[in-house]
This record gives sequence, structure tokens and C-alpha cells, in this order.
Amino acid sequence: MLILDNITLHRGTTRVLDSVSLAVNEGELVALIGANGAGKTTVLRTISGILVPSAGTVTFRGRPIHGVEPDVIVRLGIAHCPEERKIWPQMTVQEHLELGAFVRTDSDEVAQDMSRIFDTFPILKERREQLAGTLSGGQQQMLAIGRALMSRPALILFDEPSLGLAPIMVETIGTMIAGIRERGTTVLLVEQNAALALRLADRAYVLETGRVTLEGRASDLVSNPEVHRAYLGG
Repeated sequence: MLILDNITLHRGTTRVLDSVSLAVNEGELVALIGANGAGKTTVLRTISGILVPSAGTVTFRGRPIHGVEPDVIVRLGIAHCPEERKIWPQMTVQEHLELGAFVRTDSDEVAQDMSRIFDTFPILKERREQLAGTLSGGQQQMLAIGRALMSRPALILFDEPSLGLAPIMVETIGTMIAGIRERGTTVLLVEQNAALALRLADRAYVLETGRVTLEGRASDLVSNPEVHRAYLGG
């Protein structure tokens, strides 16, 4: 479904990504783990068209998308749920969800999808007219997920969805992401909480200073001594 082939990206004279290659198959949940500054967010921004690589290709369902405008990438079926949620404080919950569907013209089905979002996140239905800036961190993360789902993506990119959340809310968000995958949406999950990411994922990649250093089944990486020592507190 998604293939990154030897992606290199520079910021000024600094090489942020160095020949990164990875693949996400239809229906998978793939995790990308690594320390702060490893380049995980840069990988997602490159996929979603926010950044343009210096070299290499990004292919989605057989179509090259590196250098394609972000709104076109959304129309092709990729949604990006960004780090720190990127909520607009002075917009209501409902306005955020409507914005998530900006690429769609099927108004009846948009209304149905909004109802499904409210069924999945009842607190958002309760606060649909409330300004997003007044929501708790966990509620804002639910809103960011709901906004991304409103485009009906085939692939959703999650960037640090557990960041800054209380432990009980981290588990809630993890359950929601697993449910999204079970309902048929492919997921690429960037997450510094490696234990959570590897528990949810089918496969995973380890990124260190802009390079993929390990890859494999998530269950194998959990038992890898190097991964355990560096990312799982072993």
C-alpha cells in the first residue's frame, strides 16, 4: 500500500533522514519507534506532503506521491493525525469534524460519519458546540482522531498520540487505535511509548538518527535485547 524507498531529506546542511525505506501493507498496523529527534515525525510529514525529500520515492497504491500537495494526498486516502494534536482553540468540536471532511462532497455520508464519530467518542457529542481549546488533553486527542477519520482515509498516520496524556487515557487511545485498524483502516503509528506501539503493531521499524536500524515483527522486537534495553526499560 505504502512504500518509502531510500528517502533522504535535508534541513539546511543537516541530513535529517538518511536512505529510509519502509513499507506498510494493506490492513496492517505498523509502528515506527525511536528516541526524540530520531526523525519519526519527519517521516510522517514527508508521507503527507508537508516536506519534500531530497532523494528517494514515496509510493501510495502504486502512485508516486513525493512532492504532491498535502490536500491531494488527503484526497488519495491518507490522513495525518499530527503530534500535539494541532487543535484550533477558537473552533468548536463540530467545526473541527466538518473541516476533517473538507475533501468530500457526499454530504449525506459525511453526516453519517459524524454520527459514527459521536458514537465512538460520546464526550465529543456532548461537547459538540464547545470550543476545542477548553477540552482536556485526552478529549483533544479524541477530536484530532475524529477529525482525521472524517476524510474516510485508507491509511491514517498517527504521530505520538499518547504524548502528554495520563496513563489511563493512554490505554484508552491505544484501544481506539486498535479499533480503527480492526474496522479496516491501515495504520502507521509513530510513538515514543515503545511498549504501547509494539503491543498494538503487527510489524515495527526502529529509527535512530534518521536511519532505520531494525525492522521485523513487533513480537520479535519486543524480545530483542537491544530494543528492550533502549526503549522498554530493560
